Amino acid sequence: MKRNTNQDHELKVFLKSFFAVLAIAAVVVLFLSFYANAQQPVLTYFEDSEFIDTRTGHHKMNREFLLKLDELRARCGFPLIINSGYRSPRHPDEIFKKRPGTHARGIAVDISAWDPKKKKIILKHAKALGFKGIGIYPGHVHLDMRKGKKVTWKYERYLTWQKI
Repeated sequence: MKRNTNQDHELKVFLKSFFAVLAIAAVVVLFLSFYANAQQPVLTYFEDSEFIDTRTGHHKMNREFLLKLDELRARCGFPLIINSGYRSPRHPDEIFKKRPGTHARGIAVDISAWDPKKKKIILKHAKALGFKGIGIYPGHVHLDMRKGKKVTWKYERYLTWQKI
């Protein structure tokens, strides 16, 4: 059976065009993904996995907040252990709030801080860096970047708190 050479030629032209378009699309996708990654600031002291909501498996942390937290770690000079980062609005600590809290908005963390000397260093640098919400607890420090006025509070026990 003899094939039509005109159809063969048309098929070759189509395939060349198709693969050329496919190659251009691949280059565009690679460029855009490289550009997007280049726009994301790199954290020196933290991994994204430290901020994940364990119930949902992801986080929506604010990049500017994370950079400020990275700077805090640099100034403190010792590792900061994140107890809680992002919380889904469906997280048990968030679900009964009138509106999502700072953790659910990706602008808050709880840092483990049992050592009073280290806690004092964290607080000193957090204030200097402009964290607006600072909560002092027996075993951790809460830091956030809420809008509005700066607020500092201290929990002596989990049942009582006082604004300071």
